[in-house]
Amino acid sequence: MGANVMQLVRILALSTLFILSVGAAALPAWAQEVELAPPFESDQEAAEYFRQSCSDGIATDYLEVGYLFYHGMENGPDYGIAATYFGRACDAGNVEGCNNFGVLFEYGHGVGQNYEVAAALYEQACSHNFGLGCTNLGQLYSNGFGFEQDDARAFDLIRQGCLAGDRPGCNTVGNMFQDGIGVAKSFREATRFYRRACGTIDGIGCYNLGYMYQYGLGTRLNYRDAKRFYERSCEFGYGDGCNNFGYLHENGLGVDQDFELASTLYRNACELDSGLGCANTAFMLEMGRGIAMDLVAANNFYEKACALGWEESCGVTAQSRDPLDTAP
Repeated sequence: MGANVMQLVRILALSTLFILSVGAAALPAWAQEVELAPPFESDQEAAEYFRQSCSDGIATDYLEVGYLFYHGMENGPDYGIAATYFGRACDAGNVEGCNNFGVLFEYGHGVGQNYEVAAALYEQACSHNFGLGCTNLGQLYSNGFGFEQDDARAFDLIRQGCLAGDRPGCNTVGNMFQDGIGVAKSFREATRFYRRACGTIDGIGCYNLGYMYQYGLGTRLNYRDAKRFYERSCEFGYGDGCNNFGYLHENGLGVDQDFELASTLYRNACELDSGLGCANTAFMLEMGRGIAMDLVAANNFYEKACALGWEESCGVTAQSRDPLDTAP
């Protein structure tokens, strides 16, 4: 029941930075780099500290105050204040601030939605080799937001973002090569860019790379390599990676056949909101394969799969089976 769930992935993440939380034992890396940053008792205390340090005109401090208010503190996010500080960071020459300010304009968070302004800010970040700025600008062209829709221009910009270090952008480039969007279709090139994406903690990129090995697209068919990349995708928290890892174990492809482990991996996939993982969990429960037969639980998982968008499970009802039907 494995499936190819390839789609262009919109880069929404502003940063991999973590938020200061009340009673946190350690500060994020950026706070540790601030020379006199003390341990903070609350988010408000942290925000006030960095806000005061902004009076010195340090662009990184503007950026970090912006992040604190964007992600939210005890009283939730304040996009308006975040916009103020991202804008100040950008004015002070911090291109990450320009990118983040652009995201707020693209989505109308704390400012009026304006694709043209967003594009100008992304372009400013991209022109200084900030990869995510290039990727975000490319996505505007891909979606036709503020520009006439232009897949070729989108491809060039997202590829530029990937080469400048935006690894999720590399996954999108791989999607575009695989599907022939804005560039000639090439499974070989798709595989190359998925490999770039998988080089960091990118579960989707590893999943796509595993898929290419599983079906021999752009590379040799190799179930052991497919297993390796699906396993990594699963470890990175991508549900479909767990699902396909389970599929290999269920069918003995490149690994020993193991229904129990397959059932566990399908359930893990479902918990990570993989609709196909939920459907496969339901099937294993319905068949009593690697797990005790439980029709009530199976129906619950079919319903969850449907709710998560796996339409093949909608309206499916688990049925009692003859024990001989559960044999492999």
